[in-house]
This record gives sequence, structure tokens and C-alpha cells, in this order.
Amino acid sequence: MFCLPAFAAEWSGTLYLHCSTHVDGERFYIAEDEFSIVRIADAEVLMSEGNSHIRYTILPKYKNIDCDWGNLTAEESRAKAKQLTSMVADEEYIASDETDRQGNASFYNLDPAIYLVVRTKVTPQNESYYVDPFLVSVPLLWDGSINYTVTTSPKCGWNPEDSDPPSNPIVPADPSDSKLPQTGQLNWPIPVLIIVGIALVIIGWKRYRQSKNK
Repeated sequence: MFCLPAFAAEWSGTLYLHCSTHVDGERFYIAEDEFSIVRIADAEVLMSEGNSHIRYTILPKYKNIDCDWGNLTAEESRAKAKQLTSMVADEEYIASDETDRQGNASFYNLDPAIYLVVRTKVTPQNESYYVDPFLVSVPLLWDGSINYTVTTSPKCGWNPEDSDPPSNPIVPADPSDSKLPQTGQLNWPIPVLIIVGIALVIIGWKRYRQSKNK
């Protein structure tokens, strides 16, 4: 019984997204946008002659575009992702997350599958950026190893039809920044207290001298 949680954890995956791009040599983060995922095909990890491989079984809704999912080129994968995006209804997405100030989003406790990842909400400061939908396998077979924690970056960029250069996304101030006053913090009494302290020391010293002279 004590082995069951470890076994369950091994068969659940985690997907980390990092969404950023470079424009004129400067990095821009796709912050505060919503990304959503939907399962396209189930994945099963198999062993053959000591080697691991993944077998994919397409879900019934998408059987008309079934293919050899494990051997798609990057271009073929992007084309499939765009085709699938038009087939998915909003209510079919199983999880969503909003990117943080560094363009990071996370999805946990994922069943083994191929997932379609789509940017489903765009904040005004990011409207000049595109983020292509993409397919990702969780787990991922990499250099002969099965990885249940997958980190990936979607293809992002600045829309060339935009005449003005993009601006960096507006991000909320970090409350832990020591340069910013914290809630309830007042800095003005500090010099006043220093002056009062010095005055009290002088008064005490004078009284001490007067008492000795008596």
C-alpha cells in the first residue's frame, strides 16, 4: 500500500511552458496571457528489447487526421496543431493557466497523452505578438529516456504587419521589492526619531554635568 502513491506519481506528468521572444535583440515575455490544453491522443509507454517507446491512440473525435504521431517533423506537427485548433470547442479544454511575469505557465497531474496547447486569451499589451498552437507529448521520449516532466517553448514572435515596434508587456510590481514601501510602512518618522534621540542625549549629558558641578 505504501508504494501506491509513488506509482501513481510516476504515471502523471507535468508540463511547463516558457513563452518569450526576441525582437531587435531584446527579449520580450508573453506575460498575463491564458494558455489552455486539450488531450488529442492517449499515450502508452512500452518496452521492447530493453528500449522504451510510446504508442499513441488517437481519440475518436480526431480519428480522421490520425497519423504516425511519434515521427512527425516540426513542420508537420505545426500544421496538425493549427488544424486541430479549429476543431476544438472552448468547453473541451481540460485545463488553463495564466503566464507569470516571465511568461511561464504550468500544468500538473496530466495523464499520458498528446496535448494541444493553445493561447486562449490575450491581454492588450500582447496583441502585437503571435503564439502558434503546438502539440506536445507527456511523457516525452528523449535520448532513449521517458520524461514525465516536460518543459517547452511555443513559437512566439512579433506580427510583421504591425507598423510600430512591440513594447514590453506591462507587469505588476513585485511586492517583495525592497525599494518599494510595504503596506503600513512609513519612512518619514525615521529622521525625526534620530533628531529626537540626539536631543535627548545632549539634554542628559548637560544634566549630568550640572549635577557634578553641584
